Amino acid sequence: SLFLLSAMPSPQRVDVLIVGGGVGGICSAIKLQQAGFSVLIVEKGAGFGGTWRWNTYPGCGCDVVSMNYHFSFEPKFDWKQKFAKQPEILEYFEAVGKKYGLYDCAQFNTEVVSCSFNSGSKIWTSELKQGGSTRTVQASAVIAATGLLHNPTWPSIEGLESFKGVRFHANQWDHNVDLEGKRVAVIGSGATATQFVPHLAEKASQLTVCQRTPNYYMCGPDAENVVTPAWQKWLYTTFPLLGKLQRLSGFLVGELLLKCFGTKLLRRFVLHRLSEIVKDRDLRRKLTPDYPIGFKRVLIGESNNYLRALQKPNVTLETAGIVRIVDKGIETQSGVVDADVLICSTGFSTTSYVAPMKVECNGMDLQSYWKTTPRAYLGMVVPGFPNFFLIYGPNSNLGHNSIIFMIECQVNYIVQLLQTKRKKNAATVQVREDVASGFNEKLQGELAESVWAKGSKSWYMNENGLITQNWSGTCMRYWWHTLWPRTQDFDWGVAGQSAL
Repeated sequence: SLFLLSAMPSPQRVDVLIVGGGVGGICSAIKLQQAGFSVLIVEKGAGFGGTWRWNTYPGCGCDVVSMNYHFSFEPKFDWKQKFAKQPEILEYFEAVGKKYGLYDCAQFNTEVVSCSFNSGSKIWTSELKQGGSTRTVQASAVIAATGLLHNPTWPSIEGLESFKGVRFHANQWDHNVDLEGKRVAVIGSGATATQFVPHLAEKASQLTVCQRTPNYYMCGPDAENVVTPAWQKWLYTTFPLLGKLQRLSGFLVGELLLKCFGTKLLRRFVLHRLSEIVKDRDLRRKLTPDYPIGFKRVLIGESNNYLRALQKPNVTLETAGIVRIVDKGIETQSGVVDADVLICSTGFSTTSYVAPMKVECNGMDLQSYWKTTPRAYLGMVVPGFPNFFLIYGPNSNLGHNSIIFMIECQVNYIVQLLQTKRKKNAATVQVREDVASGFNEKLQGELAESVWAKGSKSWYMNENGLITQNWSGTCMRYWWHTLWPRTQDFDWGVAGQSAL
């Protein structure tokens, strides 16, 4: 393909430029091509997969049940485990890309530096950078499918640079570091740490996990990440309807879970399960949150293995506050934790969205428009930015179900908008300011009453305490809202100037 040449081709013109080759980018490209639009996928990594290509730490996997982590139009019913691991998930998305011919319309190892809308020509011009070369691509529409889980955040701790040992971020794992017999300190105890700590416990001579805030763990016999039995793979692949019914049941369980967030009943159930695995009362106290269940991400998938690892003789859960990093380890309020290797498992930058890509329209920069509060109508469209769309944008994240469902809803909605634009022969489509403002006002009102507002700090919130990550309701409610666009909610450009 022209786009896969190592040399930067001459300027291109496509209907839709898709920024990102992860789940959202793949889904967008497939559905847009099926609808008759030409697309170019630009991905900064070496191939498809998004977060499943960037994250390679030991034990990396999905905390959504495998049967619910695939495209509805490209089901996979023979996952190896109940909660699939990164290599198999990456293999799935690469295979989907190959099946639908997406490698022929993709440019890898290339970063989109900026996207600028020309109000005269009604065209987006994007600057692409590959190595030391740059070129521009023109598109009638841009879809930012840049995702959230790929820009690691380092902790703001005094002395971080002074550590004399090996230091790296868990989401940029250094596989060249031999951890066998080493003293390892981990800062952070969230979803990522829950997956790699059991592996480190098998290698490190001493492993210390520094926990700031305890989490709720979905644990117990039915939460084991078991290997999928051969008979189940055969049954669901031979009779796909049964596989779809199993997928539906998992979806409905997730919807029910959302309704249980914040309830004392669910909290008691989860803490009872914790007591069955963690017998030591002091350790159990350290692992018991004081906030409502659901306020922070509930951890599942490797919870059992993580809790077992914390009880190994070479593993310590440190809950004393970190004072600073020193040359030989971590100084906490209770002493110094000596370490040869320091691993920061402190998550991602989840409020910047399209950054560092610069998006401009009529002199307005998207980040400036958002300031510290990213917002978009249904998580997809922003007033004042015509023909520009977001996948997995503000307030379209979940804490209870598969994000792939949400992404498919968004892609369906965006494709319909572009089809309507083409049918109307309109130059542009953008959401009305009053519609977007009314939507966000109502959304924030609902979120202020939700379980995600019942605490002081979580990755669902921005620095002002506003919830900019999560959708306020069920997946079914989002599906209903995005089933078809209300044309009256949008401004349509001058007829007869459509570039699509």
